[in-house]
Amino acid sequence: MEEHTWSHWADNGDGTHTASCADCGQIRTEPHRWGEPETLLEPTEAHQGTLRDTCLDCSATRTEQLQYEGTAKNESCFNDVDLNAYYMNAVLWAMGHNVTNGTSATTFSPNATCTRAQVVTFLWRTEGMPEPASTGNPFTDVAESFYFKPVLWAVEKQITNGMSATTFAPNNSCTRGQNVTFLYRDLAG
Repeated sequence: MEEHTWSHWADNGDGTHTASCADCGQIRTEPHRWGEPETLLEPTEAHQGTLRDTCLDCSATRTEQLQYEGTAKNESCFNDVDLNAYYMNAVLWAMGHNVTNGTSATTFSPNATCTRAQVVTFLWRTEGMPEPASTGNPFTDVAESFYFKPVLWAVEKQITNGMSATTFAPNNSCTRGQNVTFLYRDLAG
């Protein structure tokens, strides 16, 4: 029997994924192999919970709603996120996709402004945290920190050029104009 080296698994969007043999090019399609489910949000009387599974081969994810089956509680995932807030599902999505966490264990700070460093980090994480091609840093105000790779990636992908040739201004507030420009350049690129 011929041995195959299956690689490059890709989600087909229909509950299956496809891989190709690195040696002979043969294609193989099979159902996802789901890992251990992770609870993203515990269910309460006030809202459903969320459970996420990740495929062991291609990293596709699926979510499932969890029903509350315990004593009555009224709680949100954060003290400052109302269950009926228009951004509640977005907060759950961002946490479930490792885009961001709360500002503490009990707060999300939904009305706080974001810095330029935070916004490019959010975008970088939605793209799967890719390694920048170069570690050359043109900015004197970008040090080794949580936003170092995201900034280099964003410049490499022409999402931003910084505030000048040598400054990024990572701690400046990200204006709505900058935010939508970053999003547009990321999605259009």
